[in-house]
Amino acid sequence: MPEPKVVVTRLDSLQDDSKNANQGTERGQYMLEKSYEEAGAGRGILVDRNGKLIAGNKSRATAILAGIENAIVVQTDGTELVVTQRTDLDLDDPDPNNPARRLAYWDNRTSEVGLEWDPDQIRADLEAGLNLATMFGEGELSLFLDPPSLDDLADKYGEPDPRAAWPYIRIQVSPETHELYESLMSQAAGEDNAAKLDRILSAVQVPDIVDPLDETEDERVLTA
Repeated sequence: MPEPKVVVTRLDSLQDDSKNANQGTERGQYMLEKSYEEAGAGRGILVDRNGKLIAGNKSRATAILAGIENAIVVQTDGTELVVTQRTDLDLDDPDPNNPARRLAYWDNRTSEVGLEWDPDQIRADLEAGLNLATMFGEGELSLFLDPPSLDDLADKYGEPDPRAAWPYIRIQVSPETHELYESLMSQAAGEDNAAKLDRILSAVQVPDIVDPLDETEDERVLTA
């Protein structure tokens, strides 16, 4: 097996892919930055014969921001897998916050949250003849290129329940108050809990509430 050719080059000498179909996300960029800040460089990036990025556009840019200036380039024709070995990390380290284990999570999580397809670039690649059939299932590409309208979704799934946007109330009460609540709800008429609570609250006489900030000094004395 011939010795691989390894060269050291500046990261900023590598070129971004101007047609990258992943436009990225704000959260993904934040997590990528935190990953480099905490763990340094992990997974490598991939360039073509001219030094233009095939994969890792955002990783290169983030590495530069993190102060990493140089890259070790291993030249290969794809018949061998290039492995990056971190000599400072150990997955068997008993530390509960093992840096190697955390880096494994950083690697997977940043990839997951950092992907947002660029429909314009996908459309341009398809029109240029790029075959993506083995990468996307039937109907998946149409979600990016021709997303359904609200009317289409209503026809398929029905009109949304307006009450789905209603606010929720969640409070902690004493056992006695909870018992009273259950008793009132069991006696109230209504098709569901929201309707029952409406009936209970409508039967309550709410006194006028005086804002202490709106009272005069004499009124505060009288109220006291």
